[in-house]
Amino acid sequence: ESQTDICRRLSQNDKAARFNGIETVTLPEGALLLRESASWFECRLYDDVLAGDHRMIFLEVLGTQIEHAVQPLIFHHSRFRSLHSDDNDPGQYSATHHA
Repeated sequence: ESQTDICRRLSQNDKAARFNGIETVTLPEGALLLRESASWFECRLYDDVLAGDHRMIFLEVLGTQIEHAVQPLIFHHSRFRSLHSDDNDPGQYSATHHA
């Protein structure tokens, strides 16, 4: 299953089944992380603010981990994209659209 498929499944309305079949890791503090993620952010609730008809949640980052071997998935302008490095110049990246 691709990162795009997993992201779409996690955004569905069926909250009870959205993690079915997805490999996860549960930290001792209870945080649930996706096993094959490009990065992890362990957070705790810092503040919860009502702002008109919106609710803003502020998190405090307690820890992070980056998996350099996994390419990140980007959601921008209502589309999934990924970064690809130029083999001739590892510092140069280009974006690719996912259907």
